[in-house]
Amino acid sequence: MTHRRLTMSIEAANWAYCEDFRPEDRVLLEARDVADQLGCTPVHPGAGLLRLLAQVSGARSIVEIGTGAGVSTTYLLRGMGDEGVITTIDVEPEHHKAAKRTLAAAGIRPERARMITGRALEVLPRLTDAGYDLVLIDARKAEYPQYLEQALRLLRVGGMVVLDNALWHGRVPDPAQRDESTTAVRSTLKPGARRRTPHRRDDALGRRPPGRGQEHPVGPTRLHPASGHTKVRATRASAVRTEAKRRGEGIPYWRAPARASRRAATSSALISTTRRPPPSSGTRIT
Repeated sequence: MTHRRLTMSIEAANWAYCEDFRPEDRVLLEARDVADQLGCTPVHPGAGLLRLLAQVSGARSIVEIGTGAGVSTTYLLRGMGDEGVITTIDVEPEHHKAAKRTLAAAGIRPERARMITGRALEVLPRLTDAGYDLVLIDARKAEYPQYLEQALRLLRVGGMVVLDNALWHGRVPDPAQRDESTTAVRSTLKPGARRRTPHRRDDALGRRPPGRGQEHPVGPTRLHPASGHTKVRATRASAVRTEAKRRGEGIPYWRAPARASRRAATSSALISTTRRPPPSSGTRIT
């Protein structure tokens, strides 16, 4: 028991060190104070990685599900180019008012942030198919699977989905935790979560377009805990071997190894998508 407490203490100290390694500026600190007053929880300081992701990916159009007081919005816009635009969704009008003040204090032009007030599951279907480079999911945990389904439709080829609270304070790796939110986040990280989509089944499974009459899956999803993030990527070679074994059956087959991070703190998941999006249909917000 003493050894367990010591281990947890060391892990907590390491986590705190990483979170505080790069101090936040006055704008972000004040936004966190506002978030506390509003009762919304912003991303942790370590999620400043969002700025790096937006920068290295060259993202010019981003969707954010869950605005809060604008902490993550500020990180993303700082990482994008001067012409980058973010579409951020929140059900609370007061959150958007606070986020506008945060962006103004950060010197970010108001036209770079399009704020839509409403339930995410009602707004997302109206956004343009394959029109975005990155989607950040940080809203109601019980709806994470549906958010992911919509995010995969919205992304361009090579886009990214980032999930905040991917380990949900250490509950996700613990099979004894079966509350609604934990179960939803856990199922979102499973490869099967990508199969439900209103479009082609091969798209949902991360399959490449068919060639010469033969479809090949992109490959099994693998969870890689690293630096506090769970990175989901597809491997082509493994997919080809799998397809060779099951050739002729016409059944896409893929499975992820049971691996999970032991980090009992808030983490994010990064999903890289190489699927080819379906053609857009219906009324969309461009």
